[in-house]
Amino acid sequence: MQVNNKLLEKYNIYIGEENYISLSKFISNGSFSKVFILVDEHTHTHCLPILICSCPVLGNAEVIEIESGENSKTLETAAQLWYTLTELEADRKSLLINLGGGIISDLGGFIASTFKRGISFINVPTSLLGQIDASVGGKTGINLDNLKNQIGSFVNADATFIFPKYLKTLKTKDLLSGYGEAIKHSILNSNALWTKLIQTPAEKIFDYPDLITEIMQVKLEIVDNDFSEKGLRKSLNYGHTVGHAIESVKLKNNNSISHGEAISHGMVIANIISELLEIHKIDFKVINKKILQIFPSIKFTDKEHSQIIDLLKHDKKNSHGNLNFSLIKDFGETIIDHPVDTSTIKKALEIYQSL
Repeated sequence: MQVNNKLLEKYNIYIGEENYISLSKFISNGSFSKVFILVDEHTHTHCLPILICSCPVLGNAEVIEIESGENSKTLETAAQLWYTLTELEADRKSLLINLGGGIISDLGGFIASTFKRGISFINVPTSLLGQIDASVGGKTGINLDNLKNQIGSFVNADATFIFPKYLKTLKTKDLLSGYGEAIKHSILNSNALWTKLIQTPAEKIFDYPDLITEIMQVKLEIVDNDFSEKGLRKSLNYGHTVGHAIESVKLKNNNSISHGEAISHGMVIANIISELLEIHKIDFKVINKKILQIFPSIKFTDKEHSQIIDLLKHDKKNSHGNLNFSLIKDFGETIIDHPVDTSTIKKALEIYQSL
């Protein structure tokens, strides 16, 4: 897959350690009244010192810290951040830098897009999930109770700066979370990219910035053709319909799993649904086996089965009473808005549990 530099330029996406100079120029030339950096306790400790050392112009920035984890993507946290920005006298010429993973990108983008009807923000993703997915594409959001990303906005960051070396600060389980999304992107693109990815261990991926760029670009190309998710962009929901439900149920039952892990299991279940509906041309055995080698199957109680089905009824992609799925027909070929009845979903969950 060839890197599309024009597309990166269009969305002000900079990839590589040399781009701290570009970040410094962006901030210096922006005439911002104030600069704020949103972090969690992990990026505050491990990433913020690197950022400020590499970009001294940020030495006087105000740092705002939230707790890490999905529990921070709430209306309560959003309100706290709006109040904090108000107390720190942020105005419409302020800049918010989101330094963190997918949760920081989602939440920070939402805060920036709504505070005073919108202030500038840039993403500096520090996780693999953030670098290949959450920091690009213009989706922001928070959860509503245990419903994922029910409140949000479509707005692009003013710029995104991806420094692969931040991935070295992550634990293997956090790298694996992003690797799950990388698997999804590769399947949506081609057999060649899928093969290239699975030959690269997750714990070594920061040594392959070109691969990170290729994986991220899969999403960027899709979004460039369908920003507000009227059609093609819905293909990115592959694995997410059941995956989000699994993630929410496990979080609600105090047995949380990472987003990438949940989405990976969601892909396996979506693949099973494609087989049950006989709409596939691809042999899913190899894909499912590889995914389950990386993310061993998880067990659901009868109660959790019911909770998953109930949550699916609230999925954002549903319409006219239908449970809509994005399903894979072949590498690079997706069927979007495919209605799936609950009996098929229940059967797919049962088959998944037997794998």
